[in-house]
Amino acid sequence: ALGYGALNVVNNGTTGGIRNTAIGNLALTANTSGSYNLGIGWNALAGNTTGTYNIGIGRNALLVNISGVSNVALGNDAGVLVTSSNNTLLGDSSGSNITSGGSNIIIGVAVAAPSATTNRQLNIGNLIYGTNSQAGGVGATSVPTGGNIGIGTTTPGQMLSVAGDILGNNVIGSYFT
Repeated sequence: ALGYGALNVVNNGTTGGIRNTAIGNLALTANTSGSYNLGIGWNALAGNTTGTYNIGIGRNALLVNISGVSNVALGNDAGVLVTSSNNTLLGDSSGSNITSGGSNIIIGVAVAAPSATTNRQLNIGNLIYGTNSQAGGVGATSVPTGGNIGIGTTTPGQMLSVAGDILGNNVIGSYFT
């Protein structure tokens, strides 16, 4: 631990997790039994007490996460309200509205999840959206099933939904079976 109050609870002799790294003022300051966490930046993972395998890099990244598991938040205020698990948040203030929603992928500066409490959402730059983003896929080579992608719409109704005109040289219908 490096920085004022970093891993403070553990350093004061209370029960502690193992293999945590805290760099920055108050990083992982409330950790009691969480393990394998990385908090870099002022207040990064400051509220974490029992969560494990989380990575918070940036001021206030995953600030109020208490027991969430396997979250990754890169950027100042990324995932600041997250209390759930398996979120991937890239960019300053990305996913800053998520509270209990889990397994979300949010990419871009100040990009929010379409819902703070829904699971398996995708938002890339407020342009490309997805639902059930990780449903049915197991392993690195699996293709997820049941999810939809939307361009310009937060509620895609089909595997690919486009809110707007589509320009193409050749459109082939019913090509895939």
